[in-house]
Amino acid sequence: MNQHLQDLIVEVAQLKKADKKLAESLLLKAIQTRGLSKIQLAVLENSLRNIRLDATESNNTVNQRRLEQYSNTHREGTGTTTPINSLVINFLDIDFERTLGVLRIGHELLDLLCNSRLEKIFALLPSDQKQIFQDTTCGRVRVIDTPPLDCDGELLLHQFQNKRSNSKYKFVLVHDFHAFDIPWKYSNSHSMQSKILNNIYTSDIVFSHFPFTYQRIKELSPRKAIRLHLRTTFRKASHQEISQKIRGLVAKSQVNIFCPAQFQAHKDHITILRAFHALNNPAARLHFTGSVFRGAESYYECFINAIEELRLADRVSVLGNVSEVELDHLYSNSDIVIQSGTAEGGALIAQEALSYGKVPIVCGIPPAKAHLKEIDTEGIAYSYEPGDFLDLKSKIQQALLRDSYPTINCLNQEQTSSKQISEIFCL
Repeated sequence: MNQHLQDLIVEVAQLKKADKKLAESLLLKAIQTRGLSKIQLAVLENSLRNIRLDATESNNTVNQRRLEQYSNTHREGTGTTTPINSLVINFLDIDFERTLGVLRIGHELLDLLCNSRLEKIFALLPSDQKQIFQDTTCGRVRVIDTPPLDCDGELLLHQFQNKRSNSKYKFVLVHDFHAFDIPWKYSNSHSMQSKILNNIYTSDIVFSHFPFTYQRIKELSPRKAIRLHLRTTFRKASHQEISQKIRGLVAKSQVNIFCPAQFQAHKDHITILRAFHALNNPAARLHFTGSVFRGAESYYECFINAIEELRLADRVSVLGNVSEVELDHLYSNSDIVIQSGTAEGGALIAQEALSYGKVPIVCGIPPAKAHLKEIDTEGIAYSYEPGDFLDLKSKIQQALLRDSYPTINCLNQEQTSSKQISEIFCL
């Protein structure tokens, strides 16, 4: 990218804090310039998207009004008061390749429920996905592909799921409010907004693992909101379970930077590429994992073009979907883990990095900062301004200068969550 455009991006990053409209105008004018390469266009459009994300976050009055109107038409519930003896966890309608975090949270909840006094525990999922539970530690879980005839409660693992059983109680896990914060992600955002609101107001209890999301739920339905503290660990891998390709990528003699993030526009991978390019460290390697989100094919194409145009192909690996044991291997052998999302429910990737004793560098959006404040008790993590590749490069350099990092036991979560589960379900 030529120096003029580099200077423009830096100017816009500084200007957007004071005058977002002027910054947006400058970018729109630059995008219309003739003769721009694909990577130049992608970088400019990415910067424009970040400005509009900021505007969405700071000026959310339309969506907030809709939330308030919806709230006023529903009566507030008080949660359950009757002991629950049987519970089905709904894994249907979840794309396990694209929502690996939801799957891990489901596994975690099943493990916790196994330590409760529940008489029956069901995992409702498609018949062709039953193998994902072959390593479940709890022998009490019965895996089924049709809703149970007799069950006290049903737990939805995602805010957009539909209740399937005829159980008396309904519980839902809400991860984020993307349908309101970045509605352009969805082709039918209005429908998705209605789904999440309907689930919140028709459920007996609404859970969230993230503090920022939890606070938003409390504003909508204060008597139902319950915060969970969950672990985020992966199954440890044997050497034979890890593909030769993955084993060969991470070498102790090099600096390994890891970014596990699905390919969607708001994940902002291109800012990472630009920071890595500016780092100009021949010993550094950058590894990406994650699938391509439906509808994000053009974004992924821009990302691949950026790798080529920045001449990073020999130092950047794009691995796609990897297994749980391979994620364990990549986390274990990385030096730095980057969470680049410009819209997130919290800092799940950073929490995973901390649990491995790795330094996370996080895009400094409010939900991520709120989560970090809670889990990063040692002050290990760094954050950078959204879309500012020079700030990210600087944080990578600072992180590499530090000697060692302790492994964080985030909030003694296993004990906290086990107690919560027992209390929540009145057992």
